[in-house]
Amino acid sequence: MNRRLTKVLKGEKGQALVVVLILMVLGGLLIVPCLNYTATSLNAGQIHKETMALIYAADAGVGDALWGIKNETVPIGPFDYETEVSYFLPEEINGKAVEVTIQQVWPLSGLESDANGTTPSSHLMITGGIIDEEAGEYKVQMSYDGSAGDLLIDRVGVWLPPGFDYVTGSSSGITTDDPTNILDWHGGKALEWDFLPAVNFLDLPVPPPPEPPPGGGFTPAEEYPSWRTLTFNVSPVGEFANGTYTWVRTTNINLYLSWDTNYSNYKINSTATDVAESKSFSVESYSYLSKGSLSGGGDILFRGGYRAIGQTLETYSSPPGAHPKRDVLLAESSSTISDTNIPDDAEVIWAYLYWSAMFAEDEEQILFEDSCANMNSWVPGSDWTVSSSRFRGHHSGGESDRYLTMLNSLDLSAAPSGSTKVRWNQDESERLEYGDCLKFQFSSDGGITWGGLITAFCDDNPPSSFSYTIPSQYLTGDFKMRFYLGGFGDWGEYCYIDNIRITATLATTADTSVKFKVNGQQVYFDEGVPTVGGQDVTASRWWIKDNSDVSPNTYSYSCFLDVTGLVKLISPRGNGTYTVGDVYGTLGYETSYAGWSLVLVYSSPSEQVHNIYLYDNFLFADQYTNHTFTIEGFQTPEDAEAKLTCFVGEGDPQYGDFQMGGNDRDYIEFNGYPLPDTPDGVNSQDNVWNSESSGLGGEAISGVDIDAFDVSSPIIQPEATWANVELGTGYDVWNLVYIILSFRSDIPGGLAPNSVGSITYSCGGGS
Repeated sequence: MNRRLTKVLKGEKGQALVVVLILMVLGGLLIVPCLNYTATSLNAGQIHKETMALIYAADAGVGDALWGIKNETVPIGPFDYETEVSYFLPEEINGKAVEVTIQQVWPLSGLESDANGTTPSSHLMITGGIIDEEAGEYKVQMSYDGSAGDLLIDRVGVWLPPGFDYVTGSSSGITTDDPTNILDWHGGKALEWDFLPAVNFLDLPVPPPPEPPPGGGFTPAEEYPSWRTLTFNVSPVGEFANGTYTWVRTTNINLYLSWDTNYSNYKINSTATDVAESKSFSVESYSYLSKGSLSGGGDILFRGGYRAIGQTLETYSSPPGAHPKRDVLLAESSSTISDTNIPDDAEVIWAYLYWSAMFAEDEEQILFEDSCANMNSWVPGSDWTVSSSRFRGHHSGGESDRYLTMLNSLDLSAAPSGSTKVRWNQDESERLEYGDCLKFQFSSDGGITWGGLITAFCDDNPPSSFSYTIPSQYLTGDFKMRFYLGGFGDWGEYCYIDNIRITATLATTADTSVKFKVNGQQVYFDEGVPTVGGQDVTASRWWIKDNSDVSPNTYSYSCFLDVTGLVKLISPRGNGTYTVGDVYGTLGYETSYAGWSLVLVYSSPSEQVHNIYLYDNFLFADQYTNHTFTIEGFQTPEDAEAKLTCFVGEGDPQYGDFQMGGNDRDYIEFNGYPLPDTPDGVNSQDNVWNSESSGLGGEAISGVDIDAFDVSSPIIQPEATWANVELGTGYDVWNLVYIILSFRSDIPGGLAPNSVGSITYSCGGGS
């Protein structure tokens, strides 16, 4: 075609005008669409610009909501899933009006039924999170105070945020099984371990005891409530799982669900509107607020510091002699944090209250005894006989499992909770064989229903005596008890139980309720909400230590309660006068003591970055022992700064190297340096634990040790990454309630101990 067209053109003249006219026609046909395309591109760019302005404005609304949640300006209380807060930003963003709506979301909605309520019980508590980022180790910890009797667990669950997965075969603790169900949930994974049939909480495997500090002499106290753990691994490693939470389900409708209340979930909707153009864009975010925890042994990195105060609650009516015995129990005592102690821009993020004392077990009241007159109160099962005030189990063939049941109900309704015990002796001449067990159980309704079986002992070499505290739910007018023999499969097997008695004492447990005042106002929790009023507060954790080796029939205890909400209700910055009262302690012993301490951890943008480490597992220091703590995970700058505070009870002024004339030091060393107390010389290096303190904030303390030490450079060296703290005793004995250490860190930045962020984020609603 090209050659033919060329030939025609060559053969004719005057064709230029025709060609020009043709090109003009073609150009006209092309120019209009091109101009239309250019106009369309300009319009699309303008639309894109307007859309982005709407998106950025809506996103700013989400940011404002997150700030309000973190700083507690959003008027939504704990466990309030009904209130919906709506507001407009005070100023337009990119010329757009922004409306924000916030509502707290029950974290188990869609995972569990809310038929039994959406408020977790304080009697069953659960927390969880990654405890080792490098290994990707996740730990779930459950604690139960026994108040509801046998508690059957049928599910433990964990929600992992997007990007995290469970590592097959990594479960340990209460189970080694992989999750029964792994569900895709809100972009992440919901892991569910189902127990079929449900398992009694106390029958779940017990976690190993804490590692004892090197040096020996470590005697951990018995901790209440009882606790159990589940650990597993997640991938990828090296990352923190923001927004993760855990929960546990039981078969008890009154204690049906409990979940990790360190996290609160919120649904945020932000809509930006261009009123002139009648266009809008919405962003919906599911966000979390994590509050974290320092108690129980752990460390954090953040901008801020801590203050510790406290006072004694026992003193002397006259000047003490050579072997002082405190004989005055104070109704209450106070200590103050002054304005100069905490920066103006500080905010309390944790407030931990501890109280500790020694008490003696009062005279027992015998409620039941297996005297000859009471033999008709028991009915034997097969192969059980009663003779010589002794219950005798003898197997002579046939069925191997037998019950021995109390026939007549006892009225224990007036017996004090936590101090009513059943005790008996086991004849040492009659040994159980391997696989044989003696168990028992209680009934609160005269034997219609029975609680779970409790193991007294199994296998060979049973103890010569046994004691068990009867849970409060069985202390009724229709109490019954029965024994159970299991595993008696051979001929001629015997088991003797004699000297059975049920007793009650006035005090055999920690005094878990105290009065707590801030600036003279008594504060407490009303259904989990901090409230000003006249009620006591109750410990969430407590430990009891039998001191019978030191003084017969005596105990020491330590109690813990997170009072952050109570403190912030009256003094958000933390300054003020704090008062604690109604703490029970026994007087007149050389080992008598009672006291309390409050630890405040605060954040402040004007502070430098610090690591804080807290150990508060109640520790008993026996004679001639030492206890070493190794702290790692920090890096000190050139001007290394560090301090520590110890709360110690039952130290005695008359025992120490100087007083005893030998190697009987009561001391504390930091990286091998013997520490004095504060510069005024109240404590010598050889008798630090003497129940005398210079006090914190200028207040003298006589009765307990709440001692502060400066361990800055040169005691701690620049660029140090670890430190050893050693506490020792000679002739004296004492109890360590807590030790807290703060290290100035050279790690850049600073992590907020409570964080807020988005779990899922979706856009839509544009018009």
